[in-house]
Amino acid sequence: MRMKMLVAIVDDQSTGPVMEAAREAGAAGATLVQEARGQGRKGLRSLMGLDLDAGRDVILFIVPRDRSTHILESVARAAQFDETPGTGLVCQVEIEDSLGLRHQYLDRTAPDSDAEQGR
Repeated sequence: MRMKMLVAIVDDQSTGPVMEAAREAGAAGATLVQEARGQGRKGLRSLMGLDLDAGRDVILFIVPRDRSTHILESVARAAQFDETPGTGLVCQVEIEDSLGLRHQYLDRTAPDSDAEQGR
């Protein structure tokens, strides 16, 4: 199964709604890193609209590629990234290989080969 990783960086008020929206859109689970802090150039207090002095939550989702855009858009709507500047961001990254995720998506059609299982 081909996978993508979604990385969401959000303020702590958005963590719950983002995780709920992702699950409703098809994510089977998430990893949460709380109070992550960023660093920019000397004197820079914000980067891409995010306040570097404030802690942010980083949420990692590994999802099937065919669901990734739908989940990404659901996360963005839940956190109101486009409506409210500085609330966070979400991006997706292609995963070359993965193991240990097959049981998360047993409801999907069985893969035909090891390559499709993420191996």
